[in-house]
Amino acid sequence: ATLDKMIADPQLRAQLEQIAAARTTAAPLIAKTQQLGSENKNDEAVSLMKSSVMPATKAWQATITKMAEAQAARNQAELAAGQVEFRQARMLLIGVAVIALLAAIAIGFFITRSITLPMRRAVDIAKTVASGDLTSHIDVNSTDETGELLAALKDMNGSLQTIVGQVRSGTETLATASNEIATGNLEDRKSTRLNSSHVKR
Repeated sequence: ATLDKMIADPQLRAQLEQIAAARTTAAPLIAKTQQLGSENKNDEAVSLMKSSVMPATKAWQATITKMAEAQAARNQAELAAGQVEFRQARMLLIGVAVIALLAAIAIGFFITRSITLPMRRAVDIAKTVASGDLTSHIDVNSTDETGELLAALKDMNGSLQTIVGQVRSGTETLATASNEIATGNLEDRKSTRLNSSHVKR
């Protein structure tokens, strides 16, 4: 009775009830046969055995066999379902792993690209400045280390442009002063020659 209460499957519960009913039918007949045998009423015992006990016992065994076969089929079905679930879970895990791997590759690619492109730009600008070309236009679009490097190159490029401008301005001033001095010397020479010619006269 306790086992019956523990079983929730209606089909299994019905099979157990059939087994209990067959046992209820066979058990008294078996007990009666044993009693006749103990009383030396062998003919009656054999007759009862053939007519009632054996059919009742076979019916009892049949219900037990039917339940065993049903349970085996149920176990096989649960095993097949478990295997299907296992394959689905494995495929899901593989899919998640592949997606995670692709995401990691994509993130790594974008991170590498976000670092290498500005660094390459910074190197190109540094080479351009080193070659004497100060006309590079430097855009700073980030505040990370690469952005700070580009900002420093921009400041350096601007400072060099200022210095070069000042040097050019000083050179032009010096050239103007040299021309003025040369012009003054030429005029002094002309004046000296004129004075010399007047003295000779």
